[in-house]
Amino acid sequence: MAQAILRKKPPGCGYTGTTSVTVTDTNSGYSTAPSYTVQFTRATPAPVYISVSLQSSSAVPSTAATEIQTAILAAFNGQDGGGRARIGGKLFASRYYSAVAALGTWVQIIEITIGTAAEPTDFTVQMQIDQIPTLDASNIVVTVT
Repeated sequence: MAQAILRKKPPGCGYTGTTSVTVTDTNSGYSTAPSYTVQFTRATPAPVYISVSLQSSSAVPSTAATEIQTAILAAFNGQDGGGRARIGGKLFASRYYSAVAALGTWVQIIEITIGTAAEPTDFTVQMQIDQIPTLDASNIVVTVT
């Protein structure tokens, strides 16, 4: 990563960040290759939480929670043809409505919320440039009321 930053960054620009790596400039124009300390910040995983509230009915299968978790995970990872959750991106709870609704006519969505803490209450969450959004099935809570 540091080598790529050294190649791409224009001369005279400063480096900032929490990680420092010494990189040798491999340009063949130097008789003695100079070394530079390149600084950057590595993005870290940031768990995302999703809450799905459904209307109760006799048509809701006993496997509803697992089916919904699987559908949301696929959408989160872009496996449904849409974009995947990204570093620095804005995540919308509405992104997951179609994935859940496509499971069948038994699905009557009351609300889907998203956040970076358990029991999310927001409809959007802004990931920071140093956050890699991650989602685990255990962070998707399905409530049938």
